[in-house]
Amino acid sequence: MNHMIATSLATGVRLEWLGTGRGAERSDETVPALNRDEYAQDELEAQCLVSLRRLPWKVRESVVHMLSLVSNNFK
Repeated sequence: MNHMIATSLATGVRLEWLGTGRGAERSDETVPALNRDEYAQDELEAQCLVSLRRLPWKVRESVVHMLSLVSNNFK
């Protein structure tokens, strides 16, 4: 995916078109690729993401569910 993103940025071709052949090849509008809030906000969050991505999918679901339960106590 990183190579496709780099190719898309280097050539100005939309990522969806590059990956699937669907949609417009190029876009006249500049649209952010990701929401800034989706990035890790500090080193601790970045470490959590790295660790989470190493886990099998089912374990990830359990960990995220557990974090949701714990974080509800701090609202």
